[in-house]
Amino acid sequence: MNNNSKYFISASDFQRVENNRRVTVGELENLKRKLNILFNNFIKQYNRING
Repeated sequence: MNNNSKYFISASDFQRVENNRRVTVGELENLKRKLNILFNNFIKQYNRING
């Protein structure tokens, strides 16, 4: 796992859900955190461009 893994959502983050395995709260929190980071980065980029 590289240092940038916290910034990227991998297929395996969703694969667990698709495989019908029970998803743990920790996994959901991890996914939520990654989505928040991506969304915040998107907003920052958007504001930079459209200021």
